[in-house]
Amino acid sequence: MSNMQLGEDTTTMSMTLNPVNEAAFQKAVQSLETLNRAAVFHPTGTGKSCIAWKVVEAHPQTTFFWLVAGAQRLALRQAELTRYNGGTLPGNVRFCDCEKLAAATPEQWVRLGEQKPGCIVLDCYHELSAVCWAQSVQKLLRMCPQAKVLGLGVPNGAPVCAAAQELFADCIVSHMTVAEAMAAGTMPVPSAYAALLWPQEEELATLRARIKNLCMPKGDTSLRVQYEELSRSLRQVENLTVLLPRLLSDTSGHYLVLFESAAYQEKLGTELEQLLRTVDPAVRFYAADHACFADSAAVETFLSDTAPGPKVLLCVNAPGVQQPLEGLAGVILVRQSSLMSTFKQMLCRALVAAGSRSVPVFDLVAQFEGLGNGRTLQRDCTEAMTRAGSKTPGFRQERPMQQTYRLYGKLRREIPIAIKECINRLGIFCALVSHGSSTVPQYIVKEINDLGGDIQNAYGINVDELIAAIPCGIRKINVDTDIRLAVTRNMRELFAAEPALQDSASIGPVYQLLEANKQAFDPRAFLPPLMDTVIYGNVPDADVARIVDCIEQGVKEVVGTLIVQFGSYGKAPWVEQVTLEQMASRYKKEGI
Repeated sequence: MSNMQLGEDTTTMSMTLNPVNEAAFQKAVQSLETLNRAAVFHPTGTGKSCIAWKVVEAHPQTTFFWLVAGAQRLALRQAELTRYNGGTLPGNVRFCDCEKLAAATPEQWVRLGEQKPGCIVLDCYHELSAVCWAQSVQKLLRMCPQAKVLGLGVPNGAPVCAAAQELFADCIVSHMTVAEAMAAGTMPVPSAYAALLWPQEEELATLRARIKNLCMPKGDTSLRVQYEELSRSLRQVENLTVLLPRLLSDTSGHYLVLFESAAYQEKLGTELEQLLRTVDPAVRFYAADHACFADSAAVETFLSDTAPGPKVLLCVNAPGVQQPLEGLAGVILVRQSSLMSTFKQMLCRALVAAGSRSVPVFDLVAQFEGLGNGRTLQRDCTEAMTRAGSKTPGFRQERPMQQTYRLYGKLRREIPIAIKECINRLGIFCALVSHGSSTVPQYIVKEINDLGGDIQNAYGINVDELIAAIPCGIRKINVDTDIRLAVTRNMRELFAAEPALQDSASIGPVYQLLEANKQAFDPRAFLPPLMDTVIYGNVPDADVARIVDCIEQGVKEVVGTLIVQFGSYGKAPWVEQVTLEQMASRYKKEGI
């Protein structure tokens, strides 16, 4: 098939975009024509994929490779494009799951390259891990150098993969924040918003432990006094059973409850149901599967229920939570993370699910830090509307925990100061290292187990907690377990994708150790057959080189991802470069 000719006639297109997306489409076409690359950064649920679909529609003679992060989003995109195309998938589009693409055989890669795509669409590329990027995207780009590349991302945060960020650094043709989308009318605005710390016990216990472990001077009770003041303020906040009926006032309405993750739903789902029953004993609950609105039977039953009493649909934050459910009366977010990116993604999906209605949003967040997300968004929204010439002041926000959040902010600022003072008082003047701080990514644990491993009860430190600890003087965070997990996963993937390597003379013994130690995740348990390589760097053949690549890619995936999350990307030039001789002199000990 011919390469993409971006100047061809577009008068036959049937898809109509809103003005914002139409402008982004025109800019994307121009950038693809001149730079061969273009990226659109719009919030979740604003129709980014429609821009790409219009590009597809405008170039029916061009073969498109549409790369998607994850099987669930793949199924969603296929269903959406089928619907937009009148019931069939366009013949010039090939959908690919990046994870499956990474495991493709050499023969499959050859057949893929023979199709000579004119354009590659990287859908939600910001979510791709470094290893997935290296094993699927970069490999595809090398095989198809003639292809133009269209990236679709969200403005909530930087890509976790530095290579993805670099690919589109100079060709972001449209960047729209959530606040700007609300101001432009592209994203619904909540009719009201309120946030409450729920549950409270774990967060308070964390604060108590942090203060208790400080080596404060005898008689210095200032932090303890501040904590008690915070605790009293929290107890004075109106109970959820009082706040919920006031915000979600339609006693016979349909409500959407969106949990941050399946694990969090399992942890708090029963407790939330009990809480809602205290508000109204007549409440009825419906559950959608992880694909959410793809589970049409459950959703249709929920929407068709007209009996008295609230109707509540329980589901997990997922790509499928974007189909409008006309008639929703309100939304409840139940989130663990305080990250602004997580908050915006969940809020956008919930608002899109509400359809054309402006509905109240009740935000139940497990961390004090998350209480400020709504306030920040409201301020940004008001500013964006002012710039757009709108007289609408954003959205109304109830602040039941305003005083509590103010007290917490004061205490949060005091704790790092107290930590540094304690360290200095002990005569320690140095940067701190956080030991045992691996995050233990659950997706890697799952991938290992899916590949034949048997790792149980593997949990780590929440990234949010590590980020919060950095202002205390921490300059190094040890994440060796994360690296070991990633390397182990990569080796299992290698042997699963290329079974012939299981009998390799040089690395076959590594596979045998992997199979004999299914509960282990430390590569040192599997690498004794390659000790010359591990100790001296000797790589005797191509098979051993494959294992070395597994190790390197595992390190890059983990370290690269955390560097971005900790805000250190691009800051390496700030570090003083010291020669080995200077290091030896600096750290030389007497008598050695």
